[in-house]
Amino acid sequence: MLKYPNEFGTISDWDHMERLWNHAIKDKLNANPKESYVLLSEGPFNKQERHAKCERMFEKCGVAGLYLEMDALSVMRAHGETTGCVLDSGHGVTTCVPVVDGAINPKAVNRWMFGGRDVTADLIKLLQEGAWPGASHKAEIEVFDDMKKEMFTWLSTQAQRRPGRRATRSLVDQTSN
Repeated sequence: MLKYPNEFGTISDWDHMERLWNHAIKDKLNANPKESYVLLSEGPFNKQERHAKCERMFEKCGVAGLYLEMDALSVMRAHGETTGCVLDSGHGVTTCVPVVDGAINPKAVNRWMFGGRDVTADLIKLLQEGAWPGASHKAEIEVFDDMKKEMFTWLSTQAQRRPGRRATRSLVDQTSN
C-alpha cells in the first residue's frame, strides 16, 4: 500500500521511508546501492532525524556514501547564489530560511504548521463557494492542486533585486508539495 511517510516535515513511518529509498535507488535509478553515493536534503528543524537517516541508509539500504544538507542550502546552490531567503511550502509545513554567505542562522529560521495541503483545501473551498460549486471529485481536486503548484512556486534570490535582474521562478521545490 502506498503511504505518505512524512507528517508535518518529519518522518513518521521509517519502514515505509526505507522502502521508498530502496525503490528509488534500485528500481528507478537502476543503481547498485553498494556503489552509490546519496545526497539527502533535510528541513531546518529535522536534526534529530540525522542519526536515524544515516543508520538506515548505510545499514538497511547499503549505500557507499551519504551527504546530508539542509534543503534551503541546496536550493541556493542550485541557483548559484550564496545569499537569499528560501520560502519552502511543503505538503504540511512552510519554512522561511534566510541564507547569508552560504550559512544559516538557526535562530532566524521560521516554521509554520501549514503547507500545500492547506492551500489546496482553501482553493477548493473558495472555488466551491464561487466559480465551481460542487467540485469534489478526485480529478477536480488534482486540477486545483496543479493550479496551486503553477501559481505559488517561485524563488526570489534577494529581497532587494539587483539592477537588471528579476526574481526567478523555480520548480526545484515542487517535489516537496
